[in-house]
Amino acid sequence: MWNVADQLSQAQVIHVGLSGGEPLLRRECVELVERLSAGGVIVSLATNGKNVTPTLAHRLHLAGLDIVTVSIDSYRADLHDSIRNCKGLFAAAI
Repeated sequence: MWNVADQLSQAQVIHVGLSGGEPLLRRECVELVERLSAGGVIVSLATNGKNVTPTLAHRLHLAGLDIVTVSIDSYRADLHDSIRNCKGLFAAAI
């Protein structure tokens, strides 16, 4: 993975979007953001918000994450949680 990140930076890729599945399930996600960002790449991340904690958000910020997109399936918490089959996900995402 690090080799690919380095190759993207060396090729002067402008933007890399991390999406999934859920990219925050990968332990090395913060380090990947840091490596890409250090190479001059704009890094965005799409998440469902479930795994975002204040500590993780701070680590991603320090790593150089540029853009975060949190996917929400409905403005109604009950419907969003039903679609995602995960009670409390809407509240966690917000």
